[in-house]
Amino acid sequence: MIKRLLWIVLSLTAVGLVYDALTMARYEGPKSGLFDGQTFYSASYEKKRPSDLLKWRFNREPGAWEHRTTQTQRPPERVSEGLRITLINHATLLIQTANLNLLTDPTWSGSTGPFGKIGPSRFRHPGVPFDALPPIDAVFVSHSHYDHMDLPTLARLDKTHAPLFIVGLGNAGNLAKVNIDNVIELDWWAETKVGDSLTLTMTPARHWSKRTALDTNRTLWGSFVLHDDARPLVFFAGDTGLGNHFRLIRQRLGEVPVALMPIGAYLPRWFMKDNHLSPSDALTATSDLGSDVMIPIHYGTFALGDDGQDLPLTTLRDEHSRLALLGDESIPTLQVLDNGESVRIDAHTR
Repeated sequence: MIKRLLWIVLSLTAVGLVYDALTMARYEGPKSGLFDGQTFYSASYEKKRPSDLLKWRFNREPGAWEHRTTQTQRPPERVSEGLRITLINHATLLIQTANLNLLTDPTWSGSTGPFGKIGPSRFRHPGVPFDALPPIDAVFVSHSHYDHMDLPTLARLDKTHAPLFIVGLGNAGNLAKVNIDNVIELDWWAETKVGDSLTLTMTPARHWSKRTALDTNRTLWGSFVLHDDARPLVFFAGDTGLGNHFRLIRQRLGEVPVALMPIGAYLPRWFMKDNHLSPSDALTATSDLGSDVMIPIHYGTFALGDDGQDLPLTTLRDEHSRLALLGDESIPTLQVLDNGESVRIDAHTR
């Protein structure tokens, strides 16, 4: 009986994955410096071979992880002055400012894989229960990887909050699979209004995209800067490796006071360095942006690399202390948030 149930589950999963591959999302548009007519690419992106993945998988030295409890909270419905930022889990943050509520890369599923059930499972619960969310006006999804584009969560948000969804080129096709049609696709440096007084500019990232065996880099990935009429307010990195794009963002859009920077899934370095920041890289990137405050994200919830649950944050704090002792005046203030914890920031005060 157990074998039969297992066979049924595996068969249904295989059918679902085949369907996903056959209905893959893809961008169709003119060639550009970023798009060759079929796939997106970047001069700084080094494509990994299947043998590289096997080399990592068969030589892993993963750090320790354990299930931990999470203190949950209910955020206020609206924030009119300053910024209120809540780390919910992984790369999911609630940004509240100017009476607008914006979610980044929302994931409430139990695992980071197909159907929200296959793949690395969570070691921490979200710090804000889904039913405790305030009204959500807009959702930004940085790219198509399962730990950032959690379609079951997006469908739930669409049903209960009906927000505007902002994604990179080609990703509307992924959201259409769960009947989401209130979507704006952006290219790098393109912008859209969010609410009455804010603008979101999609900015470069050194990463890649994939959901099936057939759609590698068929949709665009990116980061964003949220700004008002006066100046930039906050930068969200999504997933990225280190590169000159941080300086370029600063040159084109100005210094960004608050940076939400990933620090996890960075080991082994030989495999991860092109697409994931190390804690040291994250500090460099934040300095390149000219940011006063860095909030670390993308660690402690899902075991995606060989770094353990606590290593990214410990390493970040050690490197920050080292740079402070050297008198490095460009290093930002660290604002470490636990899942469910919030901080209020006056983003116009330097």
